[in-house]
Parts: sequence; C-alpha cells; structure tokens
Amino acid sequence: MVHYDTTGKPHPGDRTINLTEAHIVERIFKDYAEGLSPKNIAEGIAGPTGRNWCASTIHGNRERGTGTLTNELYIGRQIWNRLNYAKAPDKGKRVSPLNPEEDLVITDIPDLRIIDQDLWEAVRTRQGMMKVKNINTPS
Repeated sequence: MVHYDTTGKPHPGDRTINLTEAHIVERIFKDYAEGLSPKNIAEGIAGPTGRNWCASTIHGNRERGTGTLTNELYIGRQIWNRLNYAKAPDKGKRVSPLNPEEDLVITDIPDLRIIDQDLWEAVRTRQGMMKVKNINTPS
C-alpha cells in the first residue's frame, strides 16, 4: 500500500509490486527449483534496464545475501544494514564486510511477498545441494 504526503506525492521508501517484474522473478525461482542453471535461466530475460540478465545476478552470493535467489524481499522480509561499505585504509579499495547479525534491521512486509514459502524452500534446498556438491567435487 502506497502512502502519500500532503502534496499527493508517494511517501519515500514505500514499495509496490511491479507485476511484470514479479512474474519474471517467479519464473526465475521456478526454473531454478526445477534444475535449470542460472546461466540458462538468464538467457533471453531482459532486465529492468533492457539488457539481458547474467548468471551472477540470479545466483549472487548466498553468504552475503545478494542475488535474485537470496533476496528475502521476495518473501516479504526487508533486511537493512547487511553490509558495511568502507575504504580499506591500507589499499584504499572499497570493502564491504558483513555486519554482525545483531546489527541487522529486519522488517516483515508480507504485502511484498511474491514467492511462496514452498518455492523459497525448494530453492534453498537446491542451493544447499549445490554447495555440498561443489565442496566435495575434486579440483
């Protein structure tokens, strides 16, 4: 639900579901749960900018909570303060270590859920299987 200020402008930070994009996200989750690779899923899917998606956009990094398949907003959970962006004093490069779990700001927003729990869990299960497979695969 969008809230408006006294001038009729949408309140900053309010979010609504874009149904066109929600259908694409749901397709990505279903395809992944059914065994397709992120690379195969990404082929032919135009992202919001019009360019095709890439596999890393879909799989991201599970430990850091990045990527389409780990975005908890799709199950109605908004997580703020996950990463701490700073410049490394010794090299001057930007680093982004994970913040401690107790520093996370988690808000349930069930109105923004677009992936049901069974599909979310199916993707988590497959990701877990892939992790075990990768660890045990000889180099």
